[in-house]
Amino acid sequence: MNHMTINDKYDYINEDSISECLKCKICSNPFIDPVKTKCKPKEHVFCSHCIKEWLQRDLSCPSCRQNVKIRDLTPITERIFVDVLNELPVKCLLCKQKGLERGDFDEHASETCIKRTSLCSSADIQCPWTGPYEELDKHLKTCPYTALRTMLIQIMANNRELTKQVNQQQIYIDRLQKENQEMKEQLPRQKVQTSNLPNCYRPPRRPQTRENTAKPPFQATHSSAPKLSCDNCPDCWRGAVRGSYFRGQLGGGFRPGHTMTPCDCDCHK
Repeated sequence: MNHMTINDKYDYINEDSISECLKCKICSNPFIDPVKTKCKPKEHVFCSHCIKEWLQRDLSCPSCRQNVKIRDLTPITERIFVDVLNELPVKCLLCKQKGLERGDFDEHASETCIKRTSLCSSADIQCPWTGPYEELDKHLKTCPYTALRTMLIQIMANNRELTKQVNQQQIYIDRLQKENQEMKEQLPRQKVQTSNLPNCYRPPRRPQTRENTAKPPFQATHSSAPKLSCDNCPDCWRGAVRGSYFRGQLGGGFRPGHTMTPCDCDCHK
């Protein structure tokens, strides 16, 4: 059973009648969480809190002055001794209730004392009220948070969801900003690498010489030569180019492959 580490919330009833064997030599009150020393020939018992605080100032037993270390202290777990301490009668200093056993006082203080500090049942939706438990019912009748509980719960749920979404969006934004910064840092290096690449896409420029800059001589083709009539029929356009035309345009004489061809009509038969 749990024991209180301080007794500022209760008083012992008939404390003078409590045996000195149950009282600490340091605080003069009944033991709370008793521990014993390894002093010889007799072990001494103190409150755990009292002896540890004592040893911060003086590494000796308060009773026999022998050297004592905190690691040498041993909790007392004997059932009879612990039960005697738990059954000591106490009175609650808040509600003034008597007839309580010290071992049960923690439960009284947290669950049944009408003067214990209590929170509103709507504290989970931010109602700030605190007060004695005996005034809780009166508060609940006028508590605005209780009257609007259903709506406030929905609003708070929506707010939590929106907050979650905002946090997710912020994470996404932070990631994009980080990636953008990394790309900015890589850009100068990429420019340097690109400038050092060989120009594989531009054909080498040919040096200008007299031969490759001179205009090519005129070459007559079937598509470019005008169609003229033959010598036998001025109306026939099926013949070849007049020899006089070639002689005048090409510097005289027929070129190979270009000869006068008679037409197939009856004009010269």
